[in-house]
Amino acid sequence: YGPSVSFSVSHEEKIVTKERNVLPLKEGQPDIYFEDPIYNFGKVYKNEDVEHLFIFENRGTKNLIIEDIKTSCSCIISEPTAPKVLPGMSESIAVVLRGVLDTGAISKNIKIYSNDPDTPVYSLKLIGEIMEDITINAWQIGFGRIPKGKKVKVGIDVKPRPGFKLVIKDVISTNPDISIEYKKKGHEDKFVVEVTLKDTAAIGVVTGNIQILTKSER
Repeated sequence: YGPSVSFSVSHEEKIVTKERNVLPLKEGQPDIYFEDPIYNFGKVYKNEDVEHLFIFENRGTKNLIIEDIKTSCSCIISEPTAPKVLPGMSESIAVVLRGVLDTGAISKNIKIYSNDPDTPVYSLKLIGEIMEDITINAWQIGFGRIPKGKKVKVGIDVKPRPGFKLVIKDVISTNPDISIEYKKKGHEDKFVVEVTLKDTAAIGVVTGNIQILTKSER
């Protein structure tokens, strides 16, 4: 998938993380601590799942109780095996970010609510980049109502992501009433796929699929 993308963490988060690393333990209270509260999953393809295990520790002298977990995403969150974490013990929270439909850089927040009086709400983050090799400007073509014997042509732009060399091997129609041609668009990396409804098409509703075969592993 290539190297991890670089994200800037806010100044405030850096200070909070640094302070929690150096503050001495306080007696008589629980103390929740995540060594890595920000997980950068790098680059993944659209619709792929991201899984991560956040490890935390009770660095206090009283039992730590996880009261609630809330997220800014449709993540699947596992509750800690033991919601009550004894002093000096560690637990984990598993997070699964289901395949994201959007592309580009994303940042998702997870908030851990506990009985730690100093940090009753602990913020975790998932950051990374969702990518796809090819984008298409129209995933569905509508020809509308067409008089019998008329030929109709519609163009589709097929564009690669930056850095991906797009090669179209073939374009196939599952309907014999639809013919397809494709050509490179000038000096650009994108292609134009021309979908034509033949003038010999039978009367009635026309349906079918168009398969664009490329060198992408996807």
